Amino acid sequence: MVSLDGFVEGPNGELSWSEPGPELHKHFNDQYLTGEIDTSLYGRRLYEIMASYWPTVNEDSDVPEVEKEFARPGGRILAVHPPGHPGSRQTGVS
Repeated sequence: MVSLDGFVEGPNGELSWSEPGPELHKHFNDQYLTGEIDTSLYGRRLYEIMASYWPTVNEDSDVPEVEKEFARPGGRILAVHPPGHPGSRQTGVS
């Protein structure tokens, strides 16, 4: 299931079904490195989940290097804030 803000989840709210593998990470890493893409647009819910993961991924020895490379800071844009959120007039970039 995908919502309008790009959040994806399974029937019970789980996210494991959509976890990208090393091949997909490498594909996007290569596109970032060559400049084919330079920005990723995230909806609020997915961005909030990933924003707490990206800073800690290098501390986890079980995470493949290709996934750590993808998590490095880059052009990630938070597109949607809930109404009344302090950042509702701003765009978050990490």
